[in-house]
Amino acid sequence: MISPFKGDFKVSSPRGYRIFNGVKEYHPGLDLVAIGSNTTVYAIADGTIDATPYEANGFGYYVRQILPDGRRIYYGHMKSNIYVKAGQKIKSGDALGIMGSTGKSTGAHTHIEFRVPGTTKESLDICEFTGIPNQIGIYNADTGK
Repeated sequence: MISPFKGDFKVSSPRGYRIFNGVKEYHPGLDLVAIGSNTTVYAIADGTIDATPYEANGFGYYVRQILPDGRRIYYGHMKSNIYVKAGQKIKSGDALGIMGSTGKSTGAHTHIEFRVPGTTKESLDICEFTGIPNQIGIYNADTGK
């Protein structure tokens, strides 16, 4: 299992349809919450930081990473003190920032999403890429259980 957190974390909202603020919507990623004091968000793959913008009604402060094949990973709702900069090459396990609750968020978590190359919002299955189960529950990044 590949996780943006070390140790225990919770899947608080799986990928797929859900009710959010009374509206049925498609959730294209996973919402993960670090359990314990280490709320650092780590890269789940090697690649290049493409951007670290702010989106008030979306991801809030986030990191967009481009993989060598062009696929994109988004790490959303982070605190404002992002550790990486656009153009920076990173390795899996590098620290990106701290879990937060910025943008369209109801509590501290990291939204992690996997998208096709380009600029579309078409998502890929992040669970297939990471091995994180697509169901609410507590998991451990170190043991994979």
